Amino acid sequence: MGPGLNDNMHFKDKITILKLSDDGSNWVNYRDHVLWLLESQTIDDHIDHDSPPTAYQNQGKVGGVEYTNCWKKEETAIKQVIGPSIPCTAFSRIKGQKNIKGVWDILKQIYEEKTRALAADLM
Repeated sequence: MGPGLNDNMHFKDKITILKLSDDGSNWVNYRDHVLWLLESQTIDDHIDHDSPPTAYQNQGKVGGVEYTNCWKKEETAIKQVIGPSIPCTAFSRIKGQKNIKGVWDILKQIYEEKTRALAADLM
């Protein structure tokens, strides 16, 4: 398995993630909570890469499991964190993505745009 996940493919500790509001007004806090969670589990490479980077591949087998299978299992675990924490409208836009990088890129596009619009309205 990847360095941050145990043999049952659950996060080591019970996690609570902030729910992203429908209007995206808490996007910055939501984004930071997700990033901190992924960093704490040493699986934050998934945000920036659509396939295992070289450093990840160099780990070889972890616990007897090939790095490609570890990557896939980590992707699935991250989807289980993000999916229930976002509004249904956002989920419908990301559900077809093949990897977490694609999911994250779409969420950033949607909510960073909304955050800029909210800031402009306040001014």
